[in-house]
Amino acid sequence: MWEPPQIGNEEGVIVDDQSSEHAKMIAQADEMASYLGLQCVGLIMTVPVQNARTGEVRLRSRDLVQAAKYQAKYGAGFTTLIVPVGQQEDGTSWSGCEAWQVTESCVQLCKQGDFEDNQTHDDYLLLKDVAIVYREQEDKSVKEVETMKVEVEMFQKKIPIQLHKTKFMRPSIFTEEKGTLADYLVQHAQLPWQKKLADFNLLMYLSNGCLDHQTDMPLVCEAIKQQNEIQEGFVMLINSLAGNST
Repeated sequence: MWEPPQIGNEEGVIVDDQSSEHAKMIAQADEMASYLGLQCVGLIMTVPVQNARTGEVRLRSRDLVQAAKYQAKYGAGFTTLIVPVGQQEDGTSWSGCEAWQVTESCVQLCKQGDFEDNQTHDDYLLLKDVAIVYREQEDKSVKEVETMKVEVEMFQKKIPIQLHKTKFMRPSIFTEEKGTLADYLVQHAQLPWQKKLADFNLLMYLSNGCLDHQTDMPLVCEAIKQQNEIQEGFVMLINSLAGNST
């Protein structure tokens, strides 16, 4: 897993890919994944605590727009995982996990630019132009209705969660907040370098540090993927960045 740049407030969190700097970071992560023969398959997000307490776990309007954008970018298999976090009556915390996708019609509307930029209502997707939707009436008949807002339930579907595991990558545990590169190398000193470097967050850190993203990282990633030895020159550069003499 890799944590992209994001914007958060009391209403939730969205990926920040608008600035050129952040868009470059996300493009760099996509390239890194391609070097490893991997692809982005989903986005994990938490929902506000007040929503989790109601037991209503679903995509809100701004989440739908974000999900539709990334399904359009990464393909029909892209999934949004919602992790609700709450607190039980005895004060202990709880969390869950549900997988969602948006419908093909939602993706198409996104590609056409039909969504309002500012989604101000959680339960309705606001549109720029009038759309025709079919609504069931009390007598079970179906009626065409013109509207500029559509219930979010019409554009999302829950899907089953399946476990996938790569043959060569390890769970990403390296972060600058948890310690230095030197600390990480000491903690994993017993591992060969091709396994030691098989951490996506670590690779992103190195590509912005001592290794060139365009020339060095493809070679490092290929060695990790094939489980071959890392070139000695790369090992020396990484040790130098960590402040190690060996």
